[in-house]
Amino acid sequence: MNRLTFEPGTMCTLIGPPGCGKSTFAAQWPDTWRVSLDFYRKLAADTETDQSATPVAVQAQDLFLDARLARGLTFSELTDRPDS
Repeated sequence: MNRLTFEPGTMCTLIGPPGCGKSTFAAQWPDTWRVSLDFYRKLAADTETDQSATPVAVQAQDLFLDARLARGLTFSELTDRPDS
């Protein structure tokens, strides 16, 4: 499989249901390039499936996305993102 390449400052977002392969696909890049809403939900609520933690997870994710984009490449992995 040919690996995708991105220009510096590019954001690529994967959106899909759990289990569709987003994390597997994203694993080909360094973990510091991946900004995951599920990860921030887990930090806030000890589980990535607690939707009540989504608002604070979105705030954290947006903060890190802004910081990463200001410095170069960011790879964003999302499961879902309701309006919040």
